[in-house]
Amino acid sequence: RIGLLSNPLLLFAIVASVLAQLAFIYVPVLQWIFKTEPLTVEEWVRVSLLSLTVVLVVEIDKWLRRRREHA
Repeated sequence: RIGLLSNPLLLFAIVASVLAQLAFIYVPVLQWIFKTEPLTVEEWVRVSLLSLTVVLVVEIDKWLRRRREHA
């Protein structure tokens, strides 16, 4: 297994991507350029739950594959 901190360039890219997305949503001039609106708390909850669902499915798949390999 490879640790998250073993690739600092990937970690930087993830942080930069998240910051850019937040800027596109909340910085007024970027809102105007990209035609975006701030998300409400309810929308953030929906997005977070949907994202966690994807992570959960991937982790279950990995667990099942490892279990089959050791059987």
